[in-house]
Amino acid sequence: MNYFDVFQLPVNFKIDTELLSTRFYDLQRKFHPDRYLNFSPQEKLYSLQQSSLLNKAWQVLRNPLLRAEYLLTLYGVKVGHCTMKDINVLREQIKLHEECEKLEKKLDMKKINEFAVRIEITLKKLHQQMEFAMENQQWERAVDIIHQIHFYNRIRRNIEELENQELEF
Repeated sequence: MNYFDVFQLPVNFKIDTELLSTRFYDLQRKFHPDRYLNFSPQEKLYSLQQSSLLNKAWQVLRNPLLRAEYLLTLYGVKVGHCTMKDINVLREQIKLHEECEKLEKKLDMKKINEFAVRIEITLKKLHQQMEFAMENQQWERAVDIIHQIHFYNRIRRNIEELENQELEF
């Protein structure tokens, strides 16, 4: 049973997230281990296994990036480690990494915020591109986009650390 089957959703990148939430909470109430305290050991174990499966499936399907990676594995596509094939994307990533390092040294909050906005805009575009690639079964393109999103998420975490450093002063 795949994660989509758990929630009776079609195997697709685009999902009804409200329906996912509703079904998750309904199933979680049904299988929560606390409801099985007075049941047999086998039934308690079953409840625990179902609850664990629900939580894992929920975590994956509600996150577009994890959902895309999971879908690709269902289709037999390996995401693997990042190997950028597009030299222009690689150059852009190096440039952004260097810019982030410079911002770390200066701790100029105005520039950090401007940088953060640029990263968020890029991430939004990448998510739209990933959605298109997934819907059109462009698996190799989707893998490339996933690698880019992971890079930008690391940059985002670095920015958050810089913002936290500023708050500590």
